[in-house]
Amino acid sequence: MPGVAGIVYDPRTLQPLPGELGDLTFVSYSDPRLRWTLAARSLISLHGCTTVDLEELAATAAPQTAVRRPGGPDPDRRTAHDRAGLRASP
Repeated sequence: MPGVAGIVYDPRTLQPLPGELGDLTFVSYSDPRLRWTLAARSLISLHGCTTVDLEELAATAAPQTAVRRPGGPDPDRRTAHDRAGLRASP
């Protein structure tokens, strides 16, 4: 369930309440305490996802070819500075 982790304050005393996770408390977006929470982190959950090994994926992927965009530089005519990621100062 999406929500936030943060410090929840008592609406009457305005004092921080003890946290459930150390100093922080998980509060869902539908929880009435949300308006009294100083969020430190946003919490989400992912469903229906598959983890992949990026190195394995890169090894099996087809090699990328340079594509020339209209009005852009020709990818086959790059200088050594371009290939090194360096650009001339304007």
